[in-house]
Amino acid sequence: MDGTATITESNVTLDQVSLTMKSLIGYTTAPHNVLKQSTPVVEELLRSDLAQTLATALDKAAIQGSGVSSEPTGVANQTGVGSVLHPNGGDPSWSNVVDLELAIDVDNAATENMAQLTTPTMFATLKKTERATGTASFIVEGNPTGKRSRMNGYGIQSTLNCPSGTVILGDWSQLLIDMWGGL
Repeated sequence: MDGTATITESNVTLDQVSLTMKSLIGYTTAPHNVLKQSTPVVEELLRSDLAQTLATALDKAAIQGSGVSSEPTGVANQTGVGSVLHPNGGDPSWSNVVDLELAIDVDNAATENMAQLTTPTMFATLKKTERATGTASFIVEGNPTGKRSRMNGYGIQSTLNCPSGTVILGDWSQLLIDMWGGL
């Protein structure tokens, strides 16, 4: 027997994503004589500042956009995105952190690309919170820029664009942002 009698057929499930165009607009002003009488560095500085402002607005919309008034729906406001909250609304404990991972595992959504995002305040709180009292083992370990910071084995970074008091764990490679143009 070659084993083909025990092979179970599987079907790929595909979905279609509908995109709705949104506009992100920014502007800056500078006196005409500044642009005419200065070196190209001033124009580069203005362009760089405007690009940074637009990038910050795009990040904020992608993370916590409300989905109303022509604003896209961000990750934190998507239907079906689960959350694990501290029962008393306080700072997360190690148990809450593990429950966050469990919530994703139960939905069979865990991938090797998962990472966490939180606010700078929550990041600092988690760096000062011990996993268990007296262990000197903290929930977040690493530097404040997030380059090497880890929480429960996953990378974690902070941004002011994350909703207050929130930790988001997910596969950020699945975040879909379609750009119809550019700077």
